[in-house]
Amino acid sequence: MTAALDRVFPGHGIAVNAQVGDLSLGQRQMVEIAVAVADVGTPMRLLMLDEPTSALDAVTAAQLFDYLRDAAGTGLTCLLVSHRLAEIQARTDRIVVLRDGGIVFDGATRDIDRDGLVKLMGEARVAPSTAGERGEPVRPASVKGQEARVAVSGFTTPRLHDVSITVRPGEVVGLAGLEGHGQRDLLRAVFAAGRRRNPRIALRGDVAYVAGDRRVEGVFPHWSVNRNITVSSVRRLTSRGLLSTVAEGRLAAGWIDRLGLLGQPDASIGDLSGGNQQKALFARSLATRADVILLDDPTRGVDLGTKARIYQIIREEAANGRSFLWYSTENEELSECDRCYVLRDGRIVDEVDRAEFSEERVVAASFQEVR
Repeated sequence: MTAALDRVFPGHGIAVNAQVGDLSLGQRQMVEIAVAVADVGTPMRLLMLDEPTSALDAVTAAQLFDYLRDAAGTGLTCLLVSHRLAEIQARTDRIVVLRDGGIVFDGATRDIDRDGLVKLMGEARVAPSTAGERGEPVRPASVKGQEARVAVSGFTTPRLHDVSITVRPGEVVGLAGLEGHGQRDLLRAVFAAGRRRNPRIALRGDVAYVAGDRRVEGVFPHWSVNRNITVSSVRRLTSRGLLSTVAEGRLAAGWIDRLGLLGQPDASIGDLSGGNQQKALFARSLATRADVILLDDPTRGVDLGTKARIYQIIREEAANGRSFLWYSTENEELSECDRCYVLRDGRIVDEVDRAEFSEERVVAASFQEVR
């Protein structure tokens, strides 16, 4: 196992005797990939990978693709399923596009561009890749003069060091950097401060959290779609100790419709696709009417249509005054934010305004040496 990890992810830093359950989401993904490519004595001829980079940062994803390219040179065939169009176009030889269960394109990667892929998939254009194509800022012009809704000042833990950030009403703020450098720790610390006062974290308003690992931290697998969406809103749906199922159904139906969630409201959420489960988690946080929404990689492993819908709703809710603190392992989508902070070894090493955003700047800051 160590040899496989070293071969695919050099410098991974994962102890071979560590409990998998104690690893971060990205590290667990690395272990899963290493298991698939481990040498078991029989030469591997076909490797099928389903969203392998969904929890990996840009660096570990690049390491994986470098390994796959080298392995392809020895005769390995790799079948890759991914919704990340940039990596599909940059790293593959041939593309097959499926829509509604049928093949709508099968050809060389060089013969189709991003817009062509999006058109074939029947999805809205999302996450423009150049600054000139981006939409208007999410935040209203008056945001800068408003009092911060989230103010973290000199916050230090064993994994975070002197972290200071602000998020104002109507603002969408991103958290960037290599996976495992304190972004999730910061989100969880802000969420905890909503329940237990922390002198280093000032909050104005209620807080809701969209978990990044939906299987472990997010969905209640044996509950209905309705109940998974409304579970955090039970207090306002209850009168004299009794839950109004009519009000619950109405609340859930509104968000099911707005997010385009596919599936019966009374069906088990475990019967839904991963993308629809993610929509339900997103709906749960927004249904609470919380002033601050904490997003832990909310579009991980979901299709372009779901991403577009989530981006649109974030913009709409921010325009209505809600604040978002958003961690993403996909640097490209951080261009949707008004500002983003880059973390390295638990420290803020850069703050990038929307107008100055580039993936190159984020990656460079991610490798910045800290003392």
